[in-house]
Amino acid sequence: MLGVVIYGSRDQFQAGGFSPDYLMLFLSFMLWLVGYLMFALGWTLVLRCIGSPVGWWPASRVWFLSQGLKYIPGTVFYAAGRVYLAQEAGVRAMPAALGLLIENLLPLATAIIVFLVLLPFGLVEALPNYFAAVALAALLVLLVSLPLLVRRLSAAWPKVGNLTLDYKRLPALIAYYLLIWLVVGLACYLSFRSLGGAVQVGLLQVLGIYAFSWAAGLVAVFAPGGVGVRDGMLVLLLSGVVPLPVAALGAMVVRVQTLAVEGLLALLALKVWPGRSPLQEDKD
Repeated sequence: MLGVVIYGSRDQFQAGGFSPDYLMLFLSFMLWLVGYLMFALGWTLVLRCIGSPVGWWPASRVWFLSQGLKYIPGTVFYAAGRVYLAQEAGVRAMPAALGLLIENLLPLATAIIVFLVLLPFGLVEALPNYFAAVALAALLVLLVSLPLLVRRLSAAWPKVGNLTLDYKRLPALIAYYLLIWLVVGLACYLSFRSLGGAVQVGLLQVLGIYAFSWAAGLVAVFAPGGVGVRDGMLVLLLSGVVPLPVAALGAMVVRVQTLAVEGLLALLALKVWPGRSPLQEDKD
């Protein structure tokens, strides 16, 4: 669908003096890379917070390799693959499954926080009024239910170990994921700016809209990897800020870059550093 919109608007790009900015494209790719590395570290921190400490590289390697599984229809393959790979890294099945759940809920909650905070900065005019109410309700449910869920599971399955994520630890994790959103939001912004100087869009607008679009893609479990939903939401919301063809082309650039980053990290984990940290290799 994005390709159809872009192809049908090729004359508009030519008339508008479209000129790609390759420096912006490179910088955005590097920021996407940093953002994904931070997401992988988040998985490591979550495992440690529920009493399953594991080294940063084994946990990150599991995260890198399992990302490709989310593009297989059916969330069960992604979840089962993550748990299986985590077990190979020394994490038991239940903590791995719980860690996966929390690791998805935390960026979801923080994405909603970012969206709500940035509503006054150019987002209100581009969005339907009910978006804010729905996002606020979802955020409250997530923040209240997450510690309760962990405590219930810890009581139901005492053999899984010390599952102790609670309200005292949530602020640190939330702050970390908010930082991630700043990084990936800037990456998304630079992806759009790489389309040329004619693209006039604000950083805070892109950050808020991308966070909401990412959340929409995550909860749409019927869409493998959020494909279609995340991209479509990004185009829909940004079309209120920039012309539709520009929004479609920018969304395609973002999708291609994120896929490239995921592929690169998976390749490094599988072929270059399959068993140990690259830092350990340097020490040797």
